[in-house]
Amino acid sequence: MSSIDPTTRNALLVTVTNIEKELERIRRILNDVPTTEENFDFDDPRNKRGVNLTERGAEIVYRLFDQGKTRNYVKDRMKIAFGSANERYAKWLALGGPNREKQPLA
Repeated sequence: MSSIDPTTRNALLVTVTNIEKELERIRRILNDVPTTEENFDFDDPRNKRGVNLTERGAEIVYRLFDQGKTRNYVKDRMKIAFGSANERYAKWLALGGPNREKQPLA
């Protein structure tokens, strides 16, 4: 068995831990049955109030992130600025990301 210096060993352990966390996240996504994109009407007037997302619109954005969609994808589909999609992504993460409590679409 070869000897690994402590710095390399610690870096490898951190990498393995990160891989395990990502695999667990993927398992959770695969075990959950997300609402499919086809069920969303992106142009539904209930999604926005003027240029701002309503609670319903925000929930659709969060569900798209739950499905692994990118901020650019969300920006294009919901017709919002990238900065807005980025802020919603940060809020989604703060709410627990794919583990957040889903809200009903009103």
